[in-house]
Amino acid sequence: MQPGTLNCSGCSLIVLAVLLALNAPVVLSDASSQPQSEAGVCLMQKQSTHMKKVKAVSDAMESGKSEEEAAAKLKAEEEATTKLKAEEATSGCTLTPNAAISGYNNKYLYSQTVASCKQACLTETSFACKSFDWYKLQSAADVGDTHTCSLSAKSAEDVGGLKNDYAGNPFDYYSCTEMAPTPAPTAASAAAPTIIWEKNTKKQCSRRFPTAYSTLAAAKGACSQMAVGKCNGVYDSACNDRGFFYICKAGAWKGSGSSCIYMAEEEAAAKLKAEQEAEAPAADKAATGAAEKLSEGRCKGDVIRKVSISTVGDCQSYCEETEGCKFFSFRESKKKCEASRKCNSFSGANKDWMSYKMP
Repeated sequence: MQPGTLNCSGCSLIVLAVLLALNAPVVLSDASSQPQSEAGVCLMQKQSTHMKKVKAVSDAMESGKSEEEAAAKLKAEEEATTKLKAEEATSGCTLTPNAAISGYNNKYLYSQTVASCKQACLTETSFACKSFDWYKLQSAADVGDTHTCSLSAKSAEDVGGLKNDYAGNPFDYYSCTEMAPTPAPTAASAAAPTIIWEKNTKKQCSRRFPTAYSTLAAAKGACSQMAVGKCNGVYDSACNDRGFFYICKAGAWKGSGSSCIYMAEEEAAAKLKAEQEAEAPAADKAATGAAEKLSEGRCKGDVIRKVSISTVGDCQSYCEETEGCKFFSFRESKKKCEASRKCNSFSGANKDWMSYKMP
């Protein structure tokens, strides 16, 4: 070996940094500079990475920084590069943090990265993969700094929204549906009427369905697919078209300081008509498909639930939505509603209760 020449395969960072700072020539030995095999190529790649680190230390020494500071800076740059590559690898899949589809898991993959899960979803052939749930906590089957993901043939819109109340927020949801080609419009879809939505500010649901929708459009779509009278508007908690959205159940809206409710114009007109009918003199008239009025008083039997509700019609709707409800009692003065499985006798006739049997 000539003076001032050093074989890289055994040197320390400090010695190489000093040589570089002194402009001393640093060359590779013949054995490492001319790789003749796969092992030689691997060695050359390692030495190239090694030399980059040496250069970073040399630059740091010239600027007065320590080797530790230079190493920390280099590590931060490498982490930033790794993050950027991961983001590029998952481009086209939309992330919804701290949420997941409940169920509908078609395939589990272990020891994965976000990028490899996305690639697996896009290349899956046994089913049409639309999304995947990323498990932020490692499972026993994961190796190293890898995680588990589950591929699904469903999207959030297909299943009525995402579940976002898992304890500890262990999941992230990735939707890859936008990567699929958009189907050509059919005659039926082209002829579908445009629904105009009315925005009602400072309103909130009195009751709502538990499903959370990740977009306002998805919630509106689910609302429009429901039977007439089931969807009482789409609830936006901050009235800013962000976060999660919910579908209101039947019942009068409540006042609010910041939220709002979107309702289709046709549904809004029907709601106004129902409110006007509720204010009519026939206060004991039940909802459409009227329940049979049984007796003054409150049903004594197997009470399922008690809620505060505005009208007898809303009380009937609540009974319809409650599993096992066959009877309901409504107290006009206190706006109280009770859903029951049985109605063996009656009580409280002096407290303006009225009991009904479902049609």
